[in-house]
Amino acid sequence: MNWEDESLIIHTKPYKDSHTILTLLTKSNGKRIGLARTSNKKTGNPFQVGTIGQAHWRARLADHLGTINIDVTDVPFAKHMGDPLRLLIIQSMCGLLHELILEHDPHPQTFADALTLLQHLHGSNPLQSYIKFEMNMLKELGFALTLTHCAATGSREQLTYLSPKSGQAVCNSAGTPFADKLFRMPQFFKEPNSDTPTEDLIFCLNITGYFLEKCLFLPAHKKFPLARDLLIKKIGSLS
Repeated sequence: MNWEDESLIIHTKPYKDSHTILTLLTKSNGKRIGLARTSNKKTGNPFQVGTIGQAHWRARLADHLGTINIDVTDVPFAKHMGDPLRLLIIQSMCGLLHELILEHDPHPQTFADALTLLQHLHGSNPLQSYIKFEMNMLKELGFALTLTHCAATGSREQLTYLSPKSGQAVCNSAGTPFADKLFRMPQFFKEPNSDTPTEDLIFCLNITGYFLEKCLFLPAHKKFPLARDLLIKKIGSLS
């Protein structure tokens, strides 16, 4: 059995001297694992997380480990080698994909969202792009935040709070009596294309992290990728 697909390397594990076990997120074939030969001395080792390319996977049966050859088209990790923040964004994104996407389960929208984030790393607001990625991932996996209208009244005005129980917006009049039990609605959630202070972006990440943990990581008995924790600390040092 074999297939060819657009792919993104989301995890690597050395195997003996000349091979690496790669985990890929592919456009049409979901998350796949295979054995790849380490590149030769001329090209070096391209197997960094975030690497994009055309993958060729072969195995005798579909549930076998298989072998992978990748025609690499882009290595974002190398492009941002001197930027710890952007490197942590790449690692955090790939860590979430590795932990939360099930093997063989296609998620073409999440694949597209990941490529969009990598493209936007060249911009001046990579954190905003990363937050949008986490929000989109929650939506793709069935836990979308509802930010357009109040869960209690249906109103689209004065959406001041966000329910930690349902992930739905709550207007000021309905939420004020329960303010101590609700999240404050971050301005970025209301205006995702506006300039946002770093403190508000950290708060956004705390909220998306809360829902990722509650809805996805805890039920699966998994822990957050270390890179995401390091990303939060790195952002805090910049504020």
